[in-house]
Amino acid sequence: MVLLTCIGKVLGTLVVSLLFQIPFMEGVILGLLMNTKGFIKIIVLNIGWEQKVLRDEVFSIMVLVTILMTTIISHTVALIHKPKKKSTYHTRTEQCKLQEQIFYVLF
Repeated sequence: MVLLTCIGKVLGTLVVSLLFQIPFMEGVILGLLMNTKGFIKIIVLNIGWEQKVLRDEVFSIMVLVTILMTTIISHTVALIHKPKKKSTYHTRTEQCKLQEQIFYVLF
């Protein structure tokens, strides 16, 4: 079940990153990084445990899986991601597109 959710996050992020013309490996890395939201997940699990929504066994298993997935994925991303050049994403902002034009924000 945990593996299925991880694969779903990676594939979903990969599809969106390819739609926005982000390179394949960077899309995979973004998908892997979606699984490292462990700190927030542990806070939510702790709240569920304190409210007696989760039993002790379920809480322990979920915390261990969260720590394990965060550790594995952070090391995997460090092994996969070898930046060759400086990122070019800073040129995709509205400020860079409109350098000679005035940018208005309407409220």
